[in-house]
Amino acid sequence: MKTRSAPINRLALAFALAFPLAAASTEALTTNNFVAFPNNSTHSNASVMAAIANVPTNVGVVYDANGQTNDIQIWNYNVGVYTGAVDITSTLQRIRNNQSVANTESDDGGFFNFSSREFPNIPRKGNNYYMEFMVWPFMNLTNGQYYTGTNAYGVMSYPGAMRLLVGLGGEVYFTGDHYGEDGPQQNAYYLVPLPSQAIGNSWTNAASGKWENATNWNFSLTAPIAAPSNCDPADLITNGSSKTVTLDAFTAGYHTNLSVLSINNLVVSAPAGSVNTLLLTSGFTNTLQIATSFSILSGGSLTLAGGTITAGGTYVTNNQTFFVGDGTDAATFQLNGGFHDFNNGIEILSNAVLTGCGTINGTVVVDPGGMILATCGGTLSVTAIVTNNGTIVVTNATTMNFYGPVVNNGLINSNAGTVQFSSTYCPVTVITGSSPTGGGSASGGGTVACGSSATVCATANLCYQFVNWTLNGNVVSTLPCYTFPPASNVTVVANFAPLADYTIATSSSPAGGGTTSGDGTYDCGADVTVCATASVGYVFTDWTANSSVVSTLPCYTFTPTNNETLVANFAPFQVTGISIQTTNVLLIWQAPTGSTNALQATAGDENGGYATSGFVDIFAVTNMTGTATNFLDVNGATNQPSRYYRVRLVP
Repeated sequence: MKTRSAPINRLALAFALAFPLAAASTEALTTNNFVAFPNNSTHSNASVMAAIANVPTNVGVVYDANGQTNDIQIWNYNVGVYTGAVDITSTLQRIRNNQSVANTESDDGGFFNFSSREFPNIPRKGNNYYMEFMVWPFMNLTNGQYYTGTNAYGVMSYPGAMRLLVGLGGEVYFTGDHYGEDGPQQNAYYLVPLPSQAIGNSWTNAASGKWENATNWNFSLTAPIAAPSNCDPADLITNGSSKTVTLDAFTAGYHTNLSVLSINNLVVSAPAGSVNTLLLTSGFTNTLQIATSFSILSGGSLTLAGGTITAGGTYVTNNQTFFVGDGTDAATFQLNGGFHDFNNGIEILSNAVLTGCGTINGTVVVDPGGMILATCGGTLSVTAIVTNNGTIVVTNATTMNFYGPVVNNGLINSNAGTVQFSSTYCPVTVITGSSPTGGGSASGGGTVACGSSATVCATANLCYQFVNWTLNGNVVSTLPCYTFPPASNVTVVANFAPLADYTIATSSSPAGGGTTSGDGTYDCGADVTVCATASVGYVFTDWTANSSVVSTLPCYTFTPTNNETLVANFAPFQVTGISIQTTNVLLIWQAPTGSTNALQATAGDENGGYATSGFVDIFAVTNMTGTATNFLDVNGATNQPSRYYRVRLVP
């Protein structure tokens, strides 16, 4: 519902296809999803659909009252920001698609009822006859999205100052100055109905023919029959019966004095059941320059097999991919600023070139041998996904913005220009590094396919510990293995730090069983030797760390990787009993479990002495479960004059 407010602030967003915007800022886009036109006290979805159904599908170029298209003005807070041609074909298509921006600008699709001062040139036809729609140049009809974070004409923020008024009878009017009641633009501009001066030059031949043949055309009002020229408001190839309109070597020869064939607007379409094709052959060496808008609508087709087409704006809704070239012959499609909508995408075939500046809405595919040459010195932007299997060259201080994902299987050369990626870029290369280089190793680098994640892992060298992963100096993970989806070529660095000195502590168990040596502080990587010495009556059994045996040698050498506490374990070893039983001798001794002991004996002399070399083994036993052992030396008490015993630990 129209209200009274500041002239610019209320103007919400629709979508203009072929605005030849002189400058569009390149801030990051804010993405919004379209919604259906609402139903409430100020809106009627059914009225919107009924009105747009009455609007011809081949209109979109805006005319002034004199039938001119190149002097349409856009104002921003009473400051003129643009004068030139305007094409709002895509805004009309947005309405046909039931795609509203009412979720960010509530007036979109609402009823518009005039005050006495508003647009005096528009006929008044009663309450709720007209509906208002926002015109905004940044959107993607295929994806169902529009973008509000960038400025039109470099200065006009969303929702801007451009509107359409659509009547129930199919009337369409445009304003570039809000409602016109407060600003310098008082009257609305025309789309439907057109002023009488805006009649186009139409192809009338039901059969195929040559572009330069005047008898195929009929400029029916003020001009004589003639081939298209820049005197025509528009040139239309829209009549029934399938046909091909050809520009070839003869056309080029016919215009030998003109290297550029210049027209204002061109529409190629056909009624249901027919197909009208515009063909530029390899023999056409001139340039077909379409100053304002090139529209290929339902039933229309283009075969660009040679020559050059330049366009100030493009709108393709024929449910076909827009091909530049034929895959063999040289061909060029040049964007002269503005917005270029390809609802089923654009593909640059081998030996063909897409060049110029402007904004492309729709997917872009560059075939092997094809090229995008951004050399205009301004900005070339693409809002949807780009798949490059050929070459993209950005030069002459040109900026190329990729707002959608980029799948690059070819070459992107921006040595003399600037490339900006706002989304993902793939395949990408992940490079890993280590800091310091001797601190450890990093793995997992290489080529990562589109939509895939990379996993990189860090392994610390001896005497180092892993700290973190960094990207451009920023910490991205503290885990040794880091998984992430790379958006572009990246180098991730595994950072390590040297470990501190190790402290080695030793102890004895039991405390009186023996002594230990070798504890202290050691440099990382240094060998450590600890030794155990048993006390009298004890034997060494083993070294343990955290209750686990690490060595059975009294001296244990190792390289520590952490602070360690080692325990030297000892066990008693002694004879605990000896007694004579009649003629026998009973001996009892204690030794560590698992040890093998030999009982030795030797005869004594009459003086109570003995020779140490005389001991011989009389019994050997391994303690399997306990520590106590006994042996009965039969007739040992009969030895005269004496008998001596000792227990030996068998190694």
